Amino acid sequence: MSVYRLFDTGLLSISKATTETVNNSTALQNDDDFTFNLEPNAVYTLDLHIDLITPAAADFKFDFNVPTGATIRGFHDSIDSATPAVLRVSVSDYEVDQVFTGTDTDYSIHIYARVTTDPTPGSCTFRWAQNTSDAGNTQIIAGSFMRVV
Repeated sequence: MSVYRLFDTGLLSISKATTETVNNSTALQNDDDFTFNLEPNAVYTLDLHIDLITPAAADFKFDFNVPTGATIRGFHDSIDSATPAVLRVSVSDYEVDQVFTGTDTDYSIHIYARVTTDPTPGSCTFRWAQNTSDAGNTQIIAGSFMRVV
């Protein structure tokens, strides 16, 4: 993982240095890289771009884990490698599982969200898993990145 703070701009940039793999599991697991600390009574803008590969039978699900009292809402869009490519857009409360299903196996997903905290500090962590347990590998590819302001 590469983590950069750009001078005093408040921008945090995290890049996934190695591909991360999950298989045979539908339990949401913390991503190895995409997590950041939350200050009390603060507002953050999150921009996450992930490239992933998953067996068609497994599909993919994700959410964000934030402290009690914090909220995370936004939208995501994705494009798959089907012919023709399918663009999906969804507005969501990201404390609830988001599921990608279909026959395709390669996705690019862009998540744009706003995190609002109350007096309780903590962290915001991207979590993901297969939606249906499958022996094949579901992977978030190296080079995927998150920016937080």
